Amino acid sequence: MFPDLNLKMRCFCLLLACLAVAGCSDGKDLQKVEFASSTVQRALESWKQGAKPVDLRSAADPVDFHDDDWDRSAKLVDFEIRQTYMESDGTARCAVSLTVQYGKKVPVKVKCTYQIVTEPEVIIGRDPMS
Repeated sequence: MFPDLNLKMRCFCLLLACLAVAGCSDGKDLQKVEFASSTVQRALESWKQGAKPVDLRSAADPVDFHDDDWDRSAKLVDFEIRQTYMESDGTARCAVSLTVQYGKKVPVKVKCTYQIVTEPEVIIGRDPMS
C-alpha cells in the first residue's frame, strides 16, 4: 500500500542519528576550527605584508609556519581562506587559494591546504599532497 514508506522511515532515522551526533559536540571542535582559521589568516596576512616565517616564530603568540613558497621568498599577492574544518583524527585543516608571484613572473593562483597543530605549540604546515 505504501511501498516507499520504509525507505522514507530509514532516511528519517538516519537524519535523526546525524543530528544527534552533531549535537553531541562540546564546542571544542568549533573553537579549534575558529583558532585555526584566525591563525592561518594572521600568518598569511604577515606573508602578504612582506614578513618572513621567522617573524611569526618570534611574535607574542608564536607560530611555526611552514610553506615552501614563502621559504623561497615568493611574494604573496593575495589569498582567500576557502574552508577550515576538522579531520576525523582531530586535526584542523584550512583550504586556501593563494596568488603567488615568483620574482618578476606573472602571479599564479595556487590551491593548497594547511594542517594546523595547536599543542604543545602552534605549528602550521602546507600539505604537500594538496
